[in-house]
Amino acid sequence: MTQPPGQNLQVSWRLQDATGAILTQLDTQPGYGFQPTAAWPVGEAIHDRLALRLPDSLSGNGPYPLVMILYDPASGEQPLLRRLGELVEDEGELAYQPLTPTFTLPEGSTSLDLSLSEDGQPLIGLKGYALNQFPDSLEVALYWQALAGTAVDYLRFVHLIDTTTGDIVAQVDGYPSADSYPTSQWQTSEIVTDNITFDTQALPPGTYQVATGFYRSDGDGARLEANDITGPLPDGRLVLPENITLP
Repeated sequence: MTQPPGQNLQVSWRLQDATGAILTQLDTQPGYGFQPTAAWPVGEAIHDRLALRLPDSLSGNGPYPLVMILYDPASGEQPLLRRLGELVEDEGELAYQPLTPTFTLPEGSTSLDLSLSEDGQPLIGLKGYALNQFPDSLEVALYWQALAGTAVDYLRFVHLIDTTTGDIVAQVDGYPSADSYPTSQWQTSEIVTDNITFDTQALPPGTYQVATGFYRSDGDGARLEANDITGPLPDGRLVLPENITLP
């Protein structure tokens, strides 16, 4: 650690599904209480052993990320979140798969050339997307690219907007990939798949658009600057070019 945390944090060791639903978890103090974070020396590694009880089989949809979180039990704040790989099913057995970056867009995606920057420095590109509409839901896949390394874990927002009124009718905020893959872990040029599902059952018929972007989780929550090939875009939002019609 670069500085003492100042308080005793807890650790949460989780197995999630692709939606962020927690399949199993262990919440405890580091070292089972014998390594309180307030006493961690600066610049030294802290070794800890944790045992996570796994389910007999994986439910829901994959991938199934393994996520480690340090959090303040009083406020709920999360100073640290890291994705440590995934679990996969291999011949009826659960197997660990290390985090492996991808550098190509998946087949079938619609290409884009949009970017987000801070103080003029491009940080994150939106290189593609895919939309799948169902009677009761809308699935959105966003394909981000790390344009430069960053030590900041920016939060991502996705808005569903009524094109007639401009109102935000639904939104999802959090870290990319269902709160499992913070931006400080991304490698430069890596493509990160970010899946979001909107429940559309309660929405009235009409035409909608998807808008997205990133903002700081600290300070005033300022959004990153949004840009296309012509220059800056309003409101720090990247708007997908495809409309969604709900009958």
